Amino acid sequence: MRRLRVLHLIGAAKPGGAETFALRLMAALHAHPAIEQQVLCRTGGWLAGQLKAQNIPHTTAPFASWWDAYTPFFTHAKAKQTAAQFKPDVVLAWMNRGVTFMPQGPWAKVARMGGFYNLKYYQQRVTDLIGNTPHITAYCREHGWPAAHVHMVGNFIPSPPTGWQAQRTAQRAAWGWLPTDVGLVVVGRLHANKGIETALHALATLPENFKLALVGSGPAEQELGRLVKSLSLTGRVVFTGWTNEVSRAASAADMWLVPSL
Repeated sequence: MRRLRVLHLIGAAKPGGAETFALRLMAALHAHPAIEQQVLCRTGGWLAGQLKAQNIPHTTAPFASWWDAYTPFFTHAKAKQTAAQFKPDVVLAWMNRGVTFMPQGPWAKVARMGGFYNLKYYQQRVTDLIGNTPHITAYCREHGWPAAHVHMVGNFIPSPPTGWQAQRTAQRAAWGWLPTDVGLVVVGRLHANKGIETALHALATLPENFKLALVGSGPAEQELGRLVKSLSLTGRVVFTGWTNEVSRAASAADMWLVPSL
């Protein structure tokens, strides 16, 4: 029996919540006996390296700035060529950059929404939208997208590795946390949408032995660093950078915070 064929278009250069979920989904589909997939991702991007490490079939294209989106060459041509050769049943475009290069053809055209994006960029390009929260799917319906063509798929997470709790002492020591400290953890891209400043203002009202680890990277890092200093939280907040091993952060945490806006 012919396997279902899925082609992904994802143009992100750096890791984030959507990209790590995309990798989890692609790995799951790669292991599924009834599904065959191909991934078109950004040349030199984080995802391309992760897919290569896991031997997941993929090819790359620039997915670059405005000049790439408005010319028939480069990524447009690569997406069209990949679809023509792979003959997918479904083309799944990830976020705004992916949907820009949606090839036209007889396949189902679907876009995965990771935020409250302007739907004008999706009209005439896809028929179905997938949101990862109830609020995002409600937003799509309220802004005129047919309800029957709006779906929700949450960002499922993998089971942590066996024995992940055993990393607790070493991870807390690496962050400079004492056994008597209460460890708070925020995991995600350091972006204004994540509401991390709310966690910092809350931390400033708590006793000195409450410590916070910001696990991630992103454009708001410098601004958050300035806020840490202005709130006199230096020494109580650690910026860990990006990690692919979230279980280490979980092992160190007493409380897991999600202050997202």
